Amino acid sequence: MDRRAYSSRMLIRYALYQIPGAVFFLMLIVLLRHWIEIPSWIWWGVIAIWVVKEIALFPFVWRSYDAQPLGPGHSMLGVRGIAMDELAPTGYIRVGGELWRAQVFEGNSPVERGKTVCIREIRGLTLLVEPCKDKVY
Repeated sequence: MDRRAYSSRMLIRYALYQIPGAVFFLMLIVLLRHWIEIPSWIWWGVIAIWVVKEIALFPFVWRSYDAQPLGPGHSMLGVRGIAMDELAPTGYIRVGGELWRAQVFEGNSPVERGKTVCIREIRGLTLLVEPCKDKVY
């Protein structure tokens, strides 16, 4: 497992997001206990099971609490795509089976449909591209 899974910042974030559900759960137990006589050992046992459940689920959901940006290995910079439209200056390119909105990087001429482009920068959901200089086989 990735060692970032156990950073203190991520654990704190996970715990803080669990507080509203835990408070609701405890309120529900207190109300049930008010209406129905529940032995204390059951009450504490249910709370212990809830805590164990949250701890057991953490290894499966920790990535959704990771605020750190993905490393350069996950970036689209330098990845090649194919122009699906003429990029003059904007249009769509296909990258890895997905269509992305693209714009020709500043200083480059328009790109013809079907040409290979390289992603140079990302602004929001728009990829800034330029024609690839070497041939792709």
